[in-house]
Amino acid sequence: MTLELTKLFKIPAQPFESGCVDLVRQAATGRGYSTREIVSGAAHDAVYVARHVPTAMIFTPCKDGLSHNEAESIEPGEAEAGCQVLFEAVVARANRTL
Repeated sequence: MTLELTKLFKIPAQPFESGCVDLVRQAATGRGYSTREIVSGAAHDAVYVARHVPTAMIFTPCKDGLSHNEAESIEPGEAEAGCQVLFEAVVARANRTL
C-alpha cells in the first residue's frame, strides 16, 4: 500500500485579544473554576471575528472530552458555569475605562 498526502490548506493560529482572555480567566478563577489556555484547531467563527474585534473563547468540559461531534454532551451545571463566566467577562469589559 502506498499513501500520498497533499496539503490542501493551512490556517494559522489566530491569537485572541489578551485583555479579553484575561477577563475570561479572571471571571473563571473568581468563581473557583480551573483555567488553561489552549490552541483550538477548529475553525470557529471566533477565528474570523478576532481579525476585526477583540475576541476570546470559553470552552466547557464535555463528556469523555468529545467535542465537535453529534455525541458531544455537556452537563447543565457545566453549561451554567460557562454562561456565568461569559456574563461576568462581558460585564467587566463593558465597565472598563478606555
